[in-house]
Amino acid sequence: MTNDNARWELEIKADRILCRLRGEQIAYLGDGFPWVVTVADIRSADLVDPVRQAALRLGREAALIAARDSDGPRANTGR
Repeated sequence: MTNDNARWELEIKADRILCRLRGEQIAYLGDGFPWVVTVADIRSADLVDPVRQAALRLGREAALIAARDSDGPRANTGR
C-alpha cells in the first residue's frame, strides 16, 4: 500500500472515531472497509496529524477491549 493510500485509510478510521464522517460516507465504505484499528495502523500513525493519531490509539484500545469482552463473560457487571 502506498503512503497516500495508507494515510487516506488512517484518516478515514480516525475521522469515524472523531465523528467527522457522515453516515452516507460510512455506509458507502460499508463492511468491506477495514474499520478496526490494528497494530499496523498504530505503527503508521505518524502519517496523520496528532489529533488523528490520538483517535487511532483510542480506537485500538477500544478494539482490544471489545475483543477481550467478546471472549468471555463480562467482568464487573454488577450481577
